[in-house]
Amino acid sequence: MKKNERLLKTIGINPQQSDIDKPFAPKSGPGVLMSQQRTAAELEKAKAEIEVLKNKLLPIEQLVSVPERMRKLKSGEFEDLKANLASNQLVHPIIVRKIAEDKYEIVAGHNRVAAYKELGRTHIEADIKTISDNEVFEAAFYSNFFTSDLSDFEKYEGFKIIQNNTGETQKSIAERAGVTPTLISYLFSFEKLPKDAIGLIKNQPFCLGATQAAKIAKGEESKIIQGLNMLLSGELQTEAQLVAFVLQKNNTKEITEPTTFKIGKKIFAELSSRNDIIAIKLKDQNQVTAIKQIIETAINEFIEKIN
Repeated sequence: MKKNERLLKTIGINPQQSDIDKPFAPKSGPGVLMSQQRTAAELEKAKAEIEVLKNKLLPIEQLVSVPERMRKLKSGEFEDLKANLASNQLVHPIIVRKIAEDKYEIVAGHNRVAAYKELGRTHIEADIKTISDNEVFEAAFYSNFFTSDLSDFEKYEGFKIIQNNTGETQKSIAERAGVTPTLISYLFSFEKLPKDAIGLIKNQPFCLGATQAAKIAKGEESKIIQGLNMLLSGELQTEAQLVAFVLQKNNTKEITEPTTFKIGKKIFAELSSRNDIIAIKLKDQNQVTAIKQIIETAINEFIEKIN
């Protein structure tokens, strides 16, 4: 039994349970003041927590996108992202900064917002940061650099923009980014390529890694451009084939104009060659088997003669 309960019973008063359960309210001036201060502090803390929760869930219609910051995804990646978000929670909130009343600029997370829109969502979890105009590019870039699968070319582009904005050396950029100078030097291999080549890679940034970029940079400008166009069109299948094409030494003259075979005025076939490759393009697909047999016979007869 508590001391105050025993005292009440001594003077003939039996306290009710409801009275015992009531918290003791201070009666003195200092006690009342301290209690009020604690209550006010707790209220402010609760308000702050509610505000944080409110800030983390933003209406998508209030978001302002910056297309240049939207990371290019590999084929099929966006659909995979959308499928994941359709059945799972958003693990990494997008990053935004407030630019006007009820308007927030997306710093990082454009693809997540796009996926939410296609899924018909109206709100998305966001971290609201205070970022200046001068800091916003680096904030967006480093957010993607450390959390996303950026291509080598996109990494190079980001660090190149930072270098142009700050005038820093590659070594200084590496120190500030927390990466090795070797990595920065490796990424800056793209800088050695012709401007037209940079333009081609920009459209499909995953087509070429920094290692292969350093290799083809040793080739002729015209062959680099030609090879990249062949890679992007599918005529070359791998980066290794691109390197081989750009760096190969031509010992034979390339035939630029195909030889044309006609039946009357209609073209029947075109014959062309490039170094050790001979190609025949038939206008009628039904003739492929017959022409293939003729070629096989001709090659076998040629082999017999030279033996």
